[in-house]
Amino acid sequence: MKKVNGQWNPERVLEAFGLIGYDPVSALLDICDNSVSAGSSRIQIRMDITSERVRGGTRAQVEKFHVADNGSGMDETGIHNALSLGSSEATYTPGTLSKFGMGLKSASSSLGRCLTILSKKDGGPVLKAVLDQEKFDGEYWYSIDSADQTEIDFFREQTQSSKSGTVVIISKIRHGRLPKISEIKEQLKNKVGVVFGFYIDGEVAGHPKLDFLLEDEVISSIDPLFISEIDPNASELDENTWDGCSVRWISQGQKIQLDTEGKIFATVDVTQLPQPPMVEYRTQLPKAKVRDKYLIEAKNYGFYVYRNNRLISWADSLQLITQDQKLYGFRGRVLIDSSSDEILNIDVTKSRIHLSELAIDQLKPLLTDAKKKSANAWEKQTEFLKNLQGQDPHDEINEQLDRLGKLNSEEDLLDEKVAPEEEKKVLESRRQQATKKTPTTEEESKKLTEEGSRVQYVNSLNNNQLWERALDSRHGLIVRVNQSHRLIREIVLECQDSPQLIKTLDLLFFCLAQAEYSVVYKETHISQEDCEKVLESFREQVSSNLSETIRKIGSNTILKA
Repeated sequence: MKKVNGQWNPERVLEAFGLIGYDPVSALLDICDNSVSAGSSRIQIRMDITSERVRGGTRAQVEKFHVADNGSGMDETGIHNALSLGSSEATYTPGTLSKFGMGLKSASSSLGRCLTILSKKDGGPVLKAVLDQEKFDGEYWYSIDSADQTEIDFFREQTQSSKSGTVVIISKIRHGRLPKISEIKEQLKNKVGVVFGFYIDGEVAGHPKLDFLLEDEVISSIDPLFISEIDPNASELDENTWDGCSVRWISQGQKIQLDTEGKIFATVDVTQLPQPPMVEYRTQLPKAKVRDKYLIEAKNYGFYVYRNNRLISWADSLQLITQDQKLYGFRGRVLIDSSSDEILNIDVTKSRIHLSELAIDQLKPLLTDAKKKSANAWEKQTEFLKNLQGQDPHDEINEQLDRLGKLNSEEDLLDEKVAPEEEKKVLESRRQQATKKTPTTEEESKKLTEEGSRVQYVNSLNNNQLWERALDSRHGLIVRVNQSHRLIREIVLECQDSPQLIKTLDLLFFCLAQAEYSVVYKETHISQEDCEKVLESFREQVSSNLSETIRKIGSNTILKA
């Protein structure tokens, strides 16, 4: 047999590693796992922001990502191990968050083509390692040198002059893979507290309490099951007597067997979370704030799986929970350790698991009862409110539009911040003028801040326009919809039992208003006054044509089943 050395392209291999399931947030948090494993009591994520020219102006973009910690740091041997493709299992201690020895390379490669490490062990020098994919010459290689004085000063600044620690810098960013900067920051704020909550609270044996910072903001822990709110004297959830406002146990501390030998187990907990409309009805706390507090939305219900006290799977169905709004208050948690890695087939990104048949068989009876209780409890509260005050089909879509509206406002201000000085002045002026043109009323601003209402229905609009944008100086865009227009009066109001239609139209109106605002604010090569005139004429023409067309063909023609 003839042995042949196969050809390989290390740059393409690393690029492929970066595509195995990472998004920017999961990649950054995978890098943070190394910091946690190094015993850090402080981790900080920063982004260097630069700008690029795009059609219509300047857009902010990430130039570098920084992850800094005050952990044990690395000497030259440690750096070699960190940058080797597939580190030795012998280097990992029991309970570590590492798994395959690929995380740093694959996660950083998903973000950028150049990885720089500054690291120092207590009593040792600051070392600098660089892995630059653009400099590969057909071989996988990296450099290790002593850091120069500028780099040493930077290391001290990032680690707050810790005696040891590591700073990971990712540059030559793959911008095509990144969402908006505001989205990255929002997701980090939402996820860090859940992913590392046990460490932030100092509840992991043998590990110091962890301070986690995004830029300069300290991130607090979040327990997705909100167990601390459960009254210790309260019984488990009874769907017939639950008030809809309190967190209750459905199942607590259940052990399930993962292996056939009976040596490996997982712990399962399930809670029921409050129903936002019921909390608003009973306490007057706006339901939008309740949703935000308890993370109540479609993408957040299910099981949260923790491996070695670190979240690895967010709102997982575990192939046992189906899409159902009645389960929005259902929250489960599965606690496992690294002994179950092979049994549960945990992937390289440590973000997904595949349960064994044995585990599924044990979970099914537990979940059957838990799901039934949760769904029944939610449905009873929904029916109570429906009979009492009717349902508003606009609430759910407004919740999502409010989130997007906030992100859009943040991104606009960030773009404005990085623009050249002259362009910055123009953008600021156009934004202020757009706000003055159609400001929100006091009542509209209150509905926006307290209820997250981005789409607000009004009695009438000038010239019977169907929609009109308005701007709150602090919280951004809303859209007014004229409920006296023939489309709303004769068709939409007749379809209140079709929430899909209502949500689709609200989405359409908001996007029309958002597009208008983008033109007025960012198309700096066109007079703002001309933009406003054309857009107002467009709204009037569309509104008039719609009304006249509906009159001619008859609303019954459209509503006919």
